[in-house]
Amino acid sequence: MIAQYGYSQQGTIHTFGEKSKAAIWIVSHILLVLGGILCFLSVFLVFTGERKLLIFIIIAISLFVPVLCFRLFWGDRCYRVEVDTATENIRFFRFFNTKDIEAPIRSVEFVFTWKMTATYSGVKVSIFNEDMARIADILPEGVEIKFSKGIYGRFMKKQYQNMRKYFRDAR
Repeated sequence: MIAQYGYSQQGTIHTFGEKSKAAIWIVSHILLVLGGILCFLSVFLVFTGERKLLIFIIIAISLFVPVLCFRLFWGDRCYRVEVDTATENIRFFRFFNTKDIEAPIRSVEFVFTWKMTATYSGVKVSIFNEDMARIADILPEGVEIKFSKGIYGRFMKKQYQNMRKYFRDAR
């Protein structure tokens, strides 16, 4: 078994990312967690009536805006990806979603823009860029990896090549 931070291999199954039940629950129920914190703060902090309402509104706004941004920008993000090289299947474990996506690797389209995106049957899934070179190394022959056109696409291609070289040298 090979063990590195965020990567493990058991037989033919390669796992990228971490699995923490507590962290996944907190991220998936972020509104519930922040709402609980907000209620705790509003109930146990002793202020006068007007001041208490003002503090409640300020805390509500300061918690709601980051949660909204988190859901918007990480709505399709994966916390874990499993690649089975024997059966040539890939599984995506997404934040904010109880359903995992399992697909044949050859039917998934991999595109690098400012993030690594995998598309299967019209469903887009984002993968952390730290894992892109390691995932690409174990994909079977014939699976194409595309890069976006433009300056950022060239930057991502260079970063991808540097990461592949680093992980090959680390072996």
